[in-house]
Amino acid sequence: MKWNQLDLEHFFGSHPQINDDGLYIFHYAGKHLRYLLFVHEKEDQISISADPETPFGGDSFYALYLPCDTIELLPGQRRRGYL
Repeated sequence: MKWNQLDLEHFFGSHPQINDDGLYIFHYAGKHLRYLLFVHEKEDQISISADPETPFGGDSFYALYLPCDTIELLPGQRRRGYL
């Protein structure tokens, strides 16, 4: 997967949790929702979920699992909170 970890760190305003399987977990809390973004580097997949309390919980608002070979921020999207 082609991506830049520092871009996502800057975008979300936090460092990811990283496990040995090449999984990067980014946490982000907005005004109303909490988000989790998983970057599955070895499987070329991202997963994202949002919920007021527990993303990826049984009652999450949504959970998406998407094949992905590139994550790229476009000009103007490099500031935290631009969603």
